[in-house]
Amino acid sequence: MLPTFMAAYPQVRVVLAVENRFVDMPADPVDLAIRVGPLPDSGLIARRLLISETWICASPAYLAARGTPSRASNLGDHVLIGYADRPATYGDGTVGHGSNAEFLPAAVVSDAAAMLRAVLDGAGIARLPDFFASLYVSDGSLVRLWPGSGGDQIEIHAVYPSHRSLSAKLRVFIEALASSVAELAA
Repeated sequence: MLPTFMAAYPQVRVVLAVENRFVDMPADPVDLAIRVGPLPDSGLIARRLLISETWICASPAYLAARGTPSRASNLGDHVLIGYADRPATYGDGTVGHGSNAEFLPAAVVSDAAAMLRAVLDGAGIARLPDFFASLYVSDGSLVRLWPGSGGDQIEIHAVYPSHRSLSAKLRVFIEALASSVAELAA
């Protein structure tokens, strides 16, 4: 998305800071932040970019070495990779036989791209956003466990301080970002 935007708007200077921390807007000097998950009440303006589903995935090599869990309650016998250092609930969604279980991850990786790399490399089982995982599931690099179960839904928003601060540069950037995300989700 960024090369296309920069080619279309060469007069716009872009400073992209990729951080996995809460940005206190407007105290931090940023024009736009991407927020994943529920939005707290604030004075920020939000534009929903995407609703993503999370998929529980592992690499074929990991599953060959450790076995494929038949239900969520079996995940305790596996290496789980999570976004946060707290227990997470996993469900297999099997109608009539479904199970939910809560586990503390063996590893915590707070960046989705790094988590994806770890899962592809056979480090364990993780819940990944569908837009990251779908290509790898399609080509066989990842296996989606219990594909019939609906994963958790997460909302992704672009947020900025107020309509008054929405410059023409920021407006075209948000439009380009939304268009790019729409293509990714299609």
